[in-house]
Amino acid sequence: MIKNYEIGYIPTVDMSNVTVTLTGSGTSRTLTVVVTNTVQGTNRTLTLTEPLALPSATGTFPIIIGMNSPNGSVNASLLTQVAKLTFSHDQVTIDDKQNDSDPYYQLYAAPYVPALNSINTGQYSAWIWGCSRLIDALYKLNGDLGGGAKIDINRIAVTGCSYAGKMALFCGAFDERVTLTIAQESGGGGIPSWRYSATEPPGDVEWLPNTDHNWFEESMFAWGDGTNVSFLPEDHHELISLVAPRALFATDNPDYLWLSNPSAYVSCKAAEGVYTGFGVPDRFGYNIVGSHAHCSTTSTIDSEMGAFINKFLLNQTTPNTIIRDVDPNITSTVNYSRWTNWWGTSNPVLPP
Repeated sequence: MIKNYEIGYIPTVDMSNVTVTLTGSGTSRTLTVVVTNTVQGTNRTLTLTEPLALPSATGTFPIIIGMNSPNGSVNASLLTQVAKLTFSHDQVTIDDKQNDSDPYYQLYAAPYVPALNSINTGQYSAWIWGCSRLIDALYKLNGDLGGGAKIDINRIAVTGCSYAGKMALFCGAFDERVTLTIAQESGGGGIPSWRYSATEPPGDVEWLPNTDHNWFEESMFAWGDGTNVSFLPEDHHELISLVAPRALFATDNPDYLWLSNPSAYVSCKAAEGVYTGFGVPDRFGYNIVGSHAHCSTTSTIDSEMGAFINKFLLNQTTPNTIIRDVDPNITSTVNYSRWTNWWGTSNPVLPP
């Protein structure tokens, strides 16, 4: 439903159409991935060329894929034992300048069926596709980088902040090979609920009508008013829940009103119910506390994020990852339960 109503179709790719080249040595490598799509006998290609940084020249390491940076906005001190791979998303489609001439849309242009373009396909579907091709490459190598260096393909993380936080969330939700997703301050279209954000004063927050039209398929915006959004047959607690039962840590920041932090809280509480229902409440945590700049962290966030990294990438057993850290101004004023009290009944309406 999220593909149908929000981001558009995502083509599948056979691994035989993915070629991988690894160059460099020691701790600095370059991963080149070429994807071929044959349309009516003509080969079209898209190339990703990405830097890969290793903790040391030899060893087996977990890996984090940063959206347009080596480690997103994660404090580098938390990743000293983790390989870092950049996803340069403009090699797929250019942020804020989506165009049918972008490599992704050229790869799947007519006469490919269904022909993809900047109207029927949002950039998040394209970026999901691109991130997955990097994971394809790691799998195709079986993690072996040569020279005694290896990636553990069972310990892959994705991360990003703001619009890239949305990107990380979508990548983690749609590719089940991702072990840990870290989505920082993702704003409307990420962790927050479209429905709850529609109850906020108009213009104060990023929600369905005023998010970027490049990022989502154009037809989504037909749901963009306070009445229509209630008929959208999915919402973003379900996007979060697509990550389950795999691990997810989300942050937000009440210092920035446009991030719709109360909405993020409501959405997280709903998704928390899903994780609890699966019996894995420790695989979902969130921090919605401010006093820091957008896309920066605090010592508390670093400690909480570090717990997820240590547990789900470094295989430590002791970290406590049942983290529900929320600004008391939000918990004392937002009645999250009224949005989910009807769960388990046949009467899906909001109580007073």
